[in-house]
Amino acid sequence: MPLIYWLGGLFTALVAWFAKFFGKRLAIVLAMVTGYVGLTIAFALALKLIIVSILVVTPGGQWFLAGLGLLPGNITLCVGAFFAAKVAALVYSWKKEVMKLEAQIAAWM
Repeated sequence: MPLIYWLGGLFTALVAWFAKFFGKRLAIVLAMVTGYVGLTIAFALALKLIIVSILVVTPGGQWFLAGLGLLPGNITLCVGAFFAAKVAALVYSWKKEVMKLEAQIAAWM
């Protein structure tokens, strides 16, 4: 039984160390990704609102719908993949800049 207590204590200490070490960094990265995803969703909804408002205002709405019908059926997936790649590129460049700053701080100390 003491072995189980010892392993449990070791596991708890290991998890606490990982949480302390990666906690702030992970929280910042998650906040940035959440922000970018929120901005992407807001942008997509704004585009949808613009298209709907154009459709309501134009006298020949059926012509607008016919033009939208020329787009491929998976256009939402394509646009979503584009924005997902854009967000991934932003996160990558942000992470690269953070690593560069960390290297400069480490060299300075």
